[in-house]
Amino acid sequence: EATRTELTQLFDMRVLEPVYQKKHELPNVLPTKIVYKRKYNKDGTLNKYKARICSRGDKQKAGVDYNQTFSHVTQQPSRMLMYSRCIEEDQIEAVEFDVKGAFLTAGMEKGQKVYVTLPKGVGKLLGYDDDQVFLLHKALYGLKQAPRLFNNEFTDHLRSIGLTQSKVDPCVFYIREGNSRLELSFHVDDGMIMSNDLSLRDAIVKKIQSKYDLGTLRPLSHFLGAEIQHDHRAGVLSITMKNKIRQLAEDYKEYDLT
Repeated sequence: EATRTELTQLFDMRVLEPVYQKKHELPNVLPTKIVYKRKYNKDGTLNKYKARICSRGDKQKAGVDYNQTFSHVTQQPSRMLMYSRCIEEDQIEAVEFDVKGAFLTAGMEKGQKVYVTLPKGVGKLLGYDDDQVFLLHKALYGLKQAPRLFNNEFTDHLRSIGLTQSKVDPCVFYIREGNSRLELSFHVDDGMIMSNDLSLRDAIVKKIQSKYDLGTLRPLSHFLGAEIQHDHRAGVLSITMKNKIRQLAEDYKEYDLT
């Protein structure tokens, strides 16, 4: 069922378009695979299982189906600085978000055509043969250039709605309106926003959501694998990675965390 949901989403978002050319008639056709992932709650308990259809980026050919791949991510000193703001200024409220289906919102590079086939048996869920070839219109997960394509489009959108990009960290943006201010940083498709003016924050979020699904904004508590606890009264913000360490230990089957 998770696989059918994922496949239906790809067609609803116009990520895939069937083409009627055979593999041997095209310069390169990428295979895809299904990746099943466990999603955890912030306390480390299992939330749900998710299926993701990913392209085999290891089969891509430079100059044929990708060019540049580098993509910025927010720097740790930037995150530490933003965390410190929460402690220094009681009026600042911090929230976190993640862009739903982020890469699937990014269009492919102009003039470049990337072709894929679906994993065996998957296409048949929607009536396609196993040898059916599809043209990508959006950046399917697994493509070498997918993070770059999304980063470029997300950055352009943030600029277009009035945010200023930091000259020090390209993944940090800010806006000042009188005594009101807002900072936003993002790391691939995860981000955090902090502001001393809720009306300003809500207005910026609404503009972002005109193009991207940010889900439900949550108080900053679980960001990039770190658990964050902020005690406003005591002026203390603590950062731990207990759950991340536990998951790594479980993956390697060598732990005693009692």
